[in-house]
Amino acid sequence: MDSAAVVALNILPKPGTHPNSPGYHWQSILGVLDHCRTPQGHRLLAQWIKQPLRSIEILNDRHDIVQCLLESPGTLSSLHDDYLKRIPDVLMLTKRLLRQKATMQDLFRVYQVILRTPRIVNTLLSLENATVKNVLCVAMKSLLEDLSGLKQLVEQVVDFEAIEAGDYLVKASFDEQLQDMKNDMSRILAKMERLQQKAADDLNMEKPQVRLDNVAKIGYHFRVTLKDDSELRKNKNYKILDVVKGGVRFTNEKLSEYSEEYGNLCEKYEEQQKSV
Repeated sequence: MDSAAVVALNILPKPGTHPNSPGYHWQSILGVLDHCRTPQGHRLLAQWIKQPLRSIEILNDRHDIVQCLLESPGTLSSLHDDYLKRIPDVLMLTKRLLRQKATMQDLFRVYQVILRTPRIVNTLLSLENATVKNVLCVAMKSLLEDLSGLKQLVEQVVDFEAIEAGDYLVKASFDEQLQDMKNDMSRILAKMERLQQKAADDLNMEKPQVRLDNVAKIGYHFRVTLKDDSELRKNKNYKILDVVKGGVRFTNEKLSEYSEEYGNLCEKYEEQQKSV
C-alpha cells in the first residue's frame, strides 16, 4: 500500500504520537495491537505491521509462539510485568556504543541486560514448546555467548561498590594510576575526618553532631543543626559559609585546604578514568 492508503486506513498513529499517550491505543491499528513492554518492542511491532510476513513457515512459527503464551497466562504476565520492564532501550545503547558516545552507566545497563536475559530464556524454556525453544531461546543463548567477553570486561573494570552510591567509576585496582590517586583521596578523607573530631571537641559537641558534608559548589565542609549553632558563633577559628534549612555550614583554613586538594584529585581521577 502507498502512504495515502496507510493514512486513510489508520494503520499507524499520527507521527509523534507516543505509546504512553492517552489516545495511542484507539487511534490506529498499531495502537490497538500494541501492548509491548519495551521501546524495542514498540518499534518491532510497527515494523511488522508496515512489512507484513509473506513466509507461511515464519507466520506459523509466530502463531505457535503467540498461542503458547496465551495458553500460559502466568508466564506471559511474568515476562511482561517482571522481566521485560527491567530491559532498557537496547537499540539506543547500541547506537551510543557504535558512535563511541557511551558512558560507564550505558555500559553497565548493557551488562544488566546480559544478566537478566538468562532468566527470560529459562522462563521461555519452562513452556516446553519446540517453536519457542528453536526460534527464541536458541537465538538468545547464542547472543549471550557472544557477549560473555563484555560481561567479563565490565566485571573487571567497573567499581560495583561505587554504583551503590550512584557513581559509575572504573575500579581503582584496574589501573595503577587510579589506585595511587584513590589511595591519596582516602588519605585526605581520613585527615578531614580527624578535623571533624577536632571541630566537635572545639565546639563541646559529640562527633555525630558535627557532620562532614560534600556539596558541589562548596566542597567538603562541616554542618551543625540550627539549634547547635550558638557554640559555633562563639568560636573564631571557624568561618560560617551559609545557613540553610538543614543547618549551618562552616569550615576552617585546614579543611578548605584539604577540600581543594581532594577536589583536584577527583578531577584527575575522572580524566584518568575516561582514558581507561
